Amino acid sequence: MEKGSYIVRNEKRNYSLGKTSLSDLIDDGVNREIGVQKLIVEWKRLTDTLVREKDIIPNTTTTAD
Repeated sequence: MEKGSYIVRNEKRNYSLGKTSLSDLIDDGVNREIGVQKLIVEWKRLTDTLVREKDIIPNTTTTAD
């Protein structure tokens, strides 16, 4: 069993039992996904694999020139 899927199932169970809020459940999922994406980009950098634009999470904060 993959550790990540166990954690997600456990968090869903806690939500269904009212032990955690929906926003906490969403935050945990988003943070986990961001962490995975960062690890993928770091792995590609370390292995000299081409990092394409789709491998990078888009920056939501942009500045106007």
